[in-house]
Amino acid sequence: MDLPVALTVSGEDAFSGLANRLNAAAAELATEVDAAVARAVESLPSELRASAQSTLPRRGGLAESVANSTIAVSHHNSAGIVDVTVTASSPYDIDEMDHGIVHHPLFGDKNHWYTESVNPGWWSRPVGVAQRRVEPEIAHALDVVARRIEG
Repeated sequence: MDLPVALTVSGEDAFSGLANRLNAAAAELATEVDAAVARAVESLPSELRASAQSTLPRRGGLAESVANSTIAVSHHNSAGIVDVTVTASSPYDIDEMDHGIVHHPLFGDKNHWYTESVNPGWWSRPVGVAQRRVEPEIAHALDVVARRIEG
């Protein structure tokens, strides 16, 4: 991703003004990137719930139970690295279900567990869509800050 910034500096006052804009931009950049990532992932919990409802088996309440799980998205930006973490609190193994496998007791009998195949990708598909939204949002944030530097 190239972000060309055209800067022409001639004279002490112009250099001082540019230095001030660069200092201000450093503070603004983290704020802009945080806001961009938040915009890109804010709908992810509802997208994951919708995916669970439309993909996982409804019979036995699996889809509803997973869709009602607590889903949280957090992010932070440190040293130019943006880290987004998505967590779910569910009685089921989310990763295993995303790979197409669910373990469950038959009719609540905790002594007899069964393995069943489910449609894979119900979690990773919406997460992938959200990942693809993050990059253009960050690029836009960088463009906004670059325009402020140019003055």
